[in-house]
Amino acid sequence: LIESLRIRNEIVRKINPGFAAEQDKLLKDYARRREEMRREILGFADKKSETKYLSETEKANKESELLQTKEQQEFWEREAERRRILEEKHRKDIEEMMKKKPL
Repeated sequence: LIESLRIRNEIVRKINPGFAAEQDKLLKDYARRREEMRREILGFADKKSETKYLSETEKANKESELLQTKEQQEFWEREAERRRILEEKHRKDIEEMMKKKPL
């Protein structure tokens, strides 16, 4: 993401160098904050702001937990959408049956 933003910024630099210079500063700050968040997520720094390094297996476990959580969230979102579609179909079927019902 950052690299693609840098490439686009180079294109903008040809048109508006001042704006591109501002964007360079913002990109550096964004990259720094993103790295801090990544380190925090992986457990490089604990809540006491002391440096705590994790072993490679602990890092892999944390990353797999994050991935698994994301996959579970996506699953439940798909499941909710599927249920919504089924309920809508069921409602339409009932409406159709009510229209066909003889008086």
